[in-house]
Amino acid sequence: MFFFLTISCMSPGEIDAGTMENLEREKILFIHGGALGDGILSLPAIYAVRDAFPGAAITLIGHPERWRWVHPAPFEKILPLERMSLERLFVPGGPIPPTLEALLGKFRLVISWHGDRVFEKNLLSFLRGTLLFRPFRPSALTVHASDFFLNTLKPLGIPLAANIPPLEAPPLTEPFPNMPAEPVILHPGSGSRLKCWSSENFARLAEMTEHLLRRPCRFLIGKADRWILEEPSFRTPEMEKRVLMNHSLSTVAAVLKKGRAYVGNDSGISHMAAVLGIPALVLFTATDPRIWAPRGRHVRVLQDRKEELTVDNVYNVLKRIVS
Repeated sequence: MFFFLTISCMSPGEIDAGTMENLEREKILFIHGGALGDGILSLPAIYAVRDAFPGAAITLIGHPERWRWVHPAPFEKILPLERMSLERLFVPGGPIPPTLEALLGKFRLVISWHGDRVFEKNLLSFLRGTLLFRPFRPSALTVHASDFFLNTLKPLGIPLAANIPPLEAPPLTEPFPNMPAEPVILHPGSGSRLKCWSSENFARLAEMTEHLLRRPCRFLIGKADRWILEEPSFRTPEMEKRVLMNHSLSTVAAVLKKGRAYVGNDSGISHMAAVLGIPALVLFTATDPRIWAPRGRHVRVLQDRKEELTVDNVYNVLKRIVS
């Protein structure tokens, strides 16, 4: 496992009491360039820092559209990764833009899950505060992803918890004339088709849920999932009425919060449903749930083994969730 930890101006693994006390009044920075699900899995760590230093001003450098829906937000400001010139920190020996040096140099604590050894070395050349540096490498993980992020914070000696209270969701600001009360929300997409239960299975699950449980269903389909709409099982007038297309993550969060239950693949949207507190059934066809599964007592996981992912079995588990 990759673990580069740097504690400036003191022995590794030690942060003195004066530094910890100053963090309460100082600026803290997170650097996280991960995908939606990766960001959600790091939320327990980010909230742990927020809770430990409630008076600190916390900034996150990442992809803003993947974070704006988070409420209550554990940070005051989000800066766009693609506009920060951080790519210059991957160049051995720099030069480092003075504006970037001035911006990052003002933080008392920098926690970076982004970068490599050159990136780390360049950061250390001008940082005046403490650097906790642990690049996030999904393919190298041997522990649950949330534990990876939490373990970064151990030198701080602050309380760490694997779960966070359910997040709130913004109010729906877009019209949804076909939005029923407490629907079952289904998301048949993912970042990779290899991680997707078949769209035909999702369509059959929706039919069974509506006809046998008398529970309405709605499908969340994003831009990356448009291929699903080309599948024969989704090209019917009845199915078209169930599809919610191309909405912002803030709207997706609001829709999820109105759901009675959720079913989806290993995806960022499934992690959203989990942290919003929605009873969720997450289907793993290719990845390891021991590393990637959403956490929480309200989350059920089924794997592609021992007939767990037959439509009948998924329906029966969903039936127990909504009953």
